[in-house]
Amino acid sequence: MAKSREEIHISRIEGGIRAIRGGRKSPEQADIGKSLNILKSLNEPMYDEKLAQYKRVVEKYKREVQY
Repeated sequence: MAKSREEIHISRIEGGIRAIRGGRKSPEQADIGKSLNILKSLNEPMYDEKLAQYKRVVEKYKREVQY
């Protein structure tokens, strides 16, 4: 069965978060902003949850990389 639009964007967001956490990509390279914005229009509570996860991972990334 095909994934819904919501599931596709959640998968992209989660993949980006994993890549940042694993050090394989920077937040800019992960480029999940568009998927977050689309998710907001589809499921705002899930958007809030994923945005919070993304923010935590980016803060940790910034502390570790020390721009």
